[in-house]
Amino acid sequence: MSWTVILALGYGDLKNGFSHVTAELKKQGETVAQRFASLPPAPIVQELHKRWNASCVASQYNRSGSRIKINSAGITNISEDKPYAIYIKI
Repeated sequence: MSWTVILALGYGDLKNGFSHVTAELKKQGETVAQRFASLPPAPIVQELHKRWNASCVASQYNRSGSRIKINSAGITNISEDKPYAIYIKI
């Protein structure tokens, strides 16, 4: 059984919010539910994305044959199983 969620962000941006958002839930390709809503401004998301991207690039660089090797049993600052866990001070 396969579930899919499609989020369609209408006009807007992270600074001003999105006034028309559609969320569609599909089960094996067939629409089960559809909801319409709006999202408030969330400018912090852009900063979180930049940090997440930097973490991914750093992690990928360390795996691609650089002279620095990461001991898998060691402690790292990047979580490989929870890459979304990026914390910022507000």
